[in-house]
Amino acid sequence: MSGYKNRTNARLSVVQAIYSTYFNEGASFSEVVDDFLSGRIGGELLEEKGENNEIETFIPMGKTDSSLFVSIFNAWEERKEIVDNVIKENFNDKWSVERTEKLVFSILRAAVTEMMVSDVDKPVIIDEYMKIAISFYENGQEPRMINALLDKIAKGIK
Repeated sequence: MSGYKNRTNARLSVVQAIYSTYFNEGASFSEVVDDFLSGRIGGELLEEKGENNEIETFIPMGKTDSSLFVSIFNAWEERKEIVDNVIKENFNDKWSVERTEKLVFSILRAAVTEMMVSDVDKPVIIDEYMKIAISFYENGQEPRMINALLDKIAKGIK
């Protein structure tokens, strides 16, 4: 995951911030933003090495486009229910919301929010979140599911 650019770092931070809300339900929007912008939460990547990934090292994430981070996270905060409904409406029989990991749902929430509010081309947004998904689920089925779902959702967002 090294080599992330400022905007990619912002997107990863949004995923981390959304994920953190599962565990800090009482935290306000401004508290979460302050925690991320100050570096109290986030700002590091876990690098796993060794034959069985038994060696874990935290490495600094690098600069983050803080305005993009705030913009996407704020948009998600304002549209949570709409974003969640769009995601849920596009699930199929193989994947359900109930069986989806919180991290996967956080990636979907961030990506769908950005697609709804950004003028960045949707394929670029999908590609950025796919990089994030693959970094967490290198050999899993999750990136394929995320890609398929984001492609389907992107077609419905104007």
